Amino acid sequence: MRRLIRLRDENVTNVCMVIDVFRAAISLRRTRGGSIWFSGIVAFQLQLGITIALAILLSPTVWAQEGIPYELEGERMATPTEIQREVESAFERSDSNGIEQESSLFTFRDGGSHLRIRYSSANPVPVLYGPFDGRATFDPLLTILPPSEEGDVLIPLLASPWWNPREYAFVVRTYNLKSANPTMHKVTLESVASAGERIGAYASHLAADERFIGTSINELSGYSIGGFSFTILLGTALLLITGIWLALGLPKRLLPTIALVFILVYAARFSLNIVRSAAADVSAWRTDGTYADAIDMYPLIQKLKLELVISSRPESVAVCGTFATPLRYFLYPTEIKTMGDGWDDATLVALFAPWSAEGGLVTCDGKSRPGEIIATFPAGSAIARLHSLP
Repeated sequence: MRRLIRLRDENVTNVCMVIDVFRAAISLRRTRGGSIWFSGIVAFQLQLGITIALAILLSPTVWAQEGIPYELEGERMATPTEIQREVESAFERSDSNGIEQESSLFTFRDGGSHLRIRYSSANPVPVLYGPFDGRATFDPLLTILPPSEEGDVLIPLLASPWWNPREYAFVVRTYNLKSANPTMHKVTLESVASAGERIGAYASHLAADERFIGTSINELSGYSIGGFSFTILLGTALLLITGIWLALGLPKRLLPTIALVFILVYAARFSLNIVRSAAADVSAWRTDGTYADAIDMYPLIQKLKLELVISSRPESVAVCGTFATPLRYFLYPTEIKTMGDGWDDATLVALFAPWSAEGGLVTCDGKSRPGEIIATFPAGSAIARLHSLP
């Protein structure tokens, strides 16, 4: 990367030379009383300086390494249902059976705008990725790596409102078929976005909605621009405007109105977010039978309630995957166990993790028992009735 740094230094030097010439022309013009031909020189140098500056700002950084990687697009995912749909579409499947995932946390010493991945895979590789700063929620981007024996791609981070140039830690989650695992040779963080692309990304962050997911009842991440809280930025702007307002001696009675305008701007942004998210959730419920981050949980609970009512014997229920806590709430007083303490004794199991049912065996999370599937749901969840071990 030394050549890359030298290229940047030369560009900065050229801009500084243009600025120095421009300043010299201005000074000389003033001393000579403003002749026409010196005005022409000034105009020419100004145009040249602006052209060079724009070229540096708006053009991507030149790669110094051998070979230029192929750049992909990264799309921000709104719900787990969207992620699942995209992953299944990449593998041309109608459910998640046979699809595995692997998550890794990568940390780097320097920040950047793109992840560069070198890999080998005979199949497409869906990649869920994004900045990680210790928040309870993970706001990911999704891209699909094409099949390649020696793949070398760049995937942008700029679309994530939580990205900033100083971010050093990123989560990368890959999806693959059990029969063909991809090989990730190397993952690096590169700074290749131009200043113009970064500015455009910051502007687009204003339109990025808050994601209302399962943890939202305890924590809202809030809006972010370049990794900075929009609330803090808005509050800082209000304080600056108040200071300037007082320094100019303008009427103080208008300051509460200005503060109210800032509050209403944020409230309007949040209200728009709520309306759009609610409309999307209702539409998904009516068309797919899934609801936001809960996916299949609510229809699965209704089916489990029915099974518990019509059963002629006591049932023991276990959960493979997430949602054990909400099932305990909705199915109380029925005891809901996890895979670790309830799989061997369970008669009914809610399958939220990837599962399979073949040859009279139900398998989930690496464990198998005799049984059969009694209900399936649009997003891939299922209910299985398990039989006693021989």
